[in-house]
Amino acid sequence: MVPNVAGTGTSFKGAALYYLHDKRQEGEDVRLTQDRVAWTQTRNLATDDPELAWKIMAATALDQDRLKAEAGVKNTGRKSSNSVYAYSIAWHPEEVGRIGQLEMLRAAEESIQALGAGDRQILIIAHNDTDHPHVHVMINRVSPEDGRMLGTSNDYKKLDSWALAYRKARGEEQKYCPARAEKRDAMQSRDAGADVPFVRGEPSTPRGMVDDVKAAKDAGPDALLREHKQQRALNGALGAKTRAMHEQHRSQWTTLSKDYANRKAQVYETAKTAIDRSRVSIAEQYRPTWRDLHRKQWREHKDFEAREQSTSGKIANTLQALSNRSLVDPDKKRGLLSSALNFAVSKDARADVLAKAHAQEKARLKAEERKALDAAVAKIKADRSTLISKERKSYAAQREALVLGQDADRKAMQLAWRDRKADMARAFDALKRSATAKPTTGSEIAATELLASLRLRKAFQEAGDGTNSSRRPRVRGRDDHER
Repeated sequence: MVPNVAGTGTSFKGAALYYLHDKRQEGEDVRLTQDRVAWTQTRNLATDDPELAWKIMAATALDQDRLKAEAGVKNTGRKSSNSVYAYSIAWHPEEVGRIGQLEMLRAAEESIQALGAGDRQILIIAHNDTDHPHVHVMINRVSPEDGRMLGTSNDYKKLDSWALAYRKARGEEQKYCPARAEKRDAMQSRDAGADVPFVRGEPSTPRGMVDDVKAAKDAGPDALLREHKQQRALNGALGAKTRAMHEQHRSQWTTLSKDYANRKAQVYETAKTAIDRSRVSIAEQYRPTWRDLHRKQWREHKDFEAREQSTSGKIANTLQALSNRSLVDPDKKRGLLSSALNFAVSKDARADVLAKAHAQEKARLKAEERKALDAAVAKIKADRSTLISKERKSYAAQREALVLGQDADRKAMQLAWRDRKADMARAFDALKRSATAKPTTGSEIAATELLASLRLRKAFQEAGDGTNSSRRPRVRGRDDHER
């Protein structure tokens, strides 16, 4: 029982072209025959037609924002377009004939539940093109209910644990996966505090080397083992460069996003500081005006109280109140005579008019100060908007340049992998040619091995420094989901 995760991707169409059809041959862009597809099943889809199923899955992924909105889920957080998740489950070649469709479906269902993907749209495809039974599971990470994205952290560990439990339930963990059982026991002991060394299973032959390894077996086990190890080492080195490239790309995006956020935050902080300074500055500008107004009103209040001590003064205050009577009776519901009698007999009425006149003066000055502050703030905010727009344009330009640069890196890495595959094919081809020669004497064997070694070394040197002008990149025979 070997679960093999292909990973995540963005194209349901690309995944379907690979899983639902035969493998492309050398030089082919697409192959639509389906001889290797034994059967298919769907889950959480309104159709059993696999071609229609992947289109529905793609439409659901594209509709993620609407699904979130209707479900009341916030459309925040880091966005990802990798809505395709695929993995395979393979049995041992000895189990051919014992593992049928029902058992494959049962195992696929259990593995789906182990990943927490029971509510996702799923397409299960069984192939018959290998000497061991196996199925592929393609999952739409976007939930059709609320648009949430299925998490994939620790997916390898979840599938590994499930595979071990599957074999244990059948009493086959020591027969088919002793290394996995040993590794799990070691991990549990280490979690319990025991000092247990890490246990790593024997690595399998990389998918791209399987055909060449089979074809080169006639060259002899020792030569094959040496070449196998050498090619694995070269593939591992290029794989490390690929992982480093991806890590660098992630770091570049993180740095770009943080720099953009920091620049925007700086613009907002500078604007906030400018607004606070403007508020203080304008308050200082109006401080003398407020002082003069307070002094003026204080004198008017003192004069009012002094006039209230005499009849002539009361008459003067009454006349002043009448001139300002709109402050206490804006609609002038009272007549002039009625207001005059009220002011003549009531000191409180006369004082109320004076207080309201003073309040109106303060309100006018306050509105004037506020208008000056609003004008200053509006200018600062306009300048802030201009700076934010410049930062946004700068970020867009940097983002575009980063996308182009990373696309170039990925294309260069794809070419490097094609060259690596071509170099590997030449190396195994040299083994096959040496096996065909079949030297008999010791001297002939030594000479043949030396010649093959020299040719192989020359081929690798030419592949490494690009001196072989006849070498051309080969068209890759599988898409991103197979790698």
